[in-house]
Amino acid sequence: MHGVQFIKRYKTLTAVAVILVLGLVLYAVHVKLVANIAFTLMGIYVVIPMAKEMIESIKEKEYGLDLLALTAIVASLLMGEFLAAIVV
Repeated sequence: MHGVQFIKRYKTLTAVAVILVLGLVLYAVHVKLVANIAFTLMGIYVVIPMAKEMIESIKEKEYGLDLLALTAIVASLLMGEFLAAIVV
């Protein structure tokens, strides 16, 4: 699979990886506020569709590890652990 095809197929994964690298660079140059904002926005971007899928799966009485991941991301964002939220 070529790079462009990979990016098109895995848009969210690519976006998370880019924000993670960007955020780590921002942390390194002591611009933590901007990094935290980027991590928070990416966390929200990932959580919203995940929550929609989770509601549907709960209605169908299907539970999985996605519920745990969703809980971990939301809890990390609420606790101010922005880097942890983006890694989950």
